[in-house]
Amino acid sequence: VEASMKSWLFALCLMLVCTEATAEWRCISLDELVDQSDLIAVGTLVDVEESSDGTTDTGKGRIKIEEILKGPDKLIDRTLFWRNPTGLSCPRVEHKANKGIKAIWLLELKEDGSVEANHPERFVDLKQRDAVKGLVK
Repeated sequence: VEASMKSWLFALCLMLVCTEATAEWRCISLDELVDQSDLIAVGTLVDVEESSDGTTDTGKGRIKIEEILKGPDKLIDRTLFWRNPTGLSCPRVEHKANKGIKAIWLLELKEDGSVEANHPERFVDLKQRDAVKGLVK
């Protein structure tokens, strides 16, 4: 009995050591993202700033909107905010790499007029413009 208990404990320890915790983004279809978006716009992210208070990493930038595909008709720039717990490596919301790239933004509009894009697939290549427009209801 003692030998089988040791074998069982060894196997349990081995499983705990070999188990790696990973997190990744849930796959969301373009159709679902378009449906969930309050504002879909063609624009370019500029004026990106990032900071950390040691607990939360925050980022902000301005999307220079050139065309509205869905949502409020106003061609006004929108402030984009994102945040992550400090030390979280995956999954993180990051938009700094999108700075200066004209693309389609699938945005969630906040009461103060700012926007969020809290999934990497909410930044869509312009080549998918017709596909996005076809999904807008």
